[in-house]
Amino acid sequence: MKKIALWIARIYAYLPRFSGSSHGYHEDASFSTQSADDLYAAGQAAFARKDYSRAQHCFSRCIVLSPKTTHYYTCRAHARQRQGDSLGAADDYAIAIQLNPENSTFFSDRGNIWARSGDYQKALADYAQAIDLDSRNAASYHGRASVHRRMGNHVNAIRDYKVAVRIQPDLAEGYYWRAQSYRALGQEAKAVRDERIIRHLKKNRSDAKANGA
Repeated sequence: MKKIALWIARIYAYLPRFSGSSHGYHEDASFSTQSADDLYAAGQAAFARKDYSRAQHCFSRCIVLSPKTTHYYTCRAHARQRQGDSLGAADDYAIAIQLNPENSTFFSDRGNIWARSGDYQKALADYAQAIDLDSRNAASYHGRASVHRRMGNHVNAIRDYKVAVRIQPDLAEGYYWRAQSYRALGQEAKAVRDERIIRHLKKNRSDAKANGA
């Protein structure tokens, strides 16, 4: 809990100051009297229109008002990611994890951040933790498989892709990237088989869309 308190103490350092900015609003006038729910709605609206800086600010204010609500940290992490602040996003997930260490999605999502920034060992560690907490989450296996593939560990990648598509049989990306790993190992017949599955999935989706499903 001492670490959480230290993180929360740093929140104010992350609050941007908008007075005189091109956005044309003043922090105190716009935010000081709003509830966390109002600020959250404003943050979501800003995120939807791709004003990620304002969205981050709204979510930061939410955190000041309700510092134990994990969803506010993950929302701010998403806004930071869109601005290229991977470390800041990872910091927010670290706080969310400290507040709720049993949430597998937090580890999986932070693993995605590490993977995109090329920190593969941290990504693998987070995906492993996510899988330990929830072995039925296809996204965690798919994320770990993608890291193995980028590292050239195609055998491990195929193993995790197999689990991902077994859990989620319509996961086209899983078949696609497994095909690439099969091909890298010279297993062309298996790669072609996966590509055939992808075509079948696309046809099913097209038929469903045509039928209004």
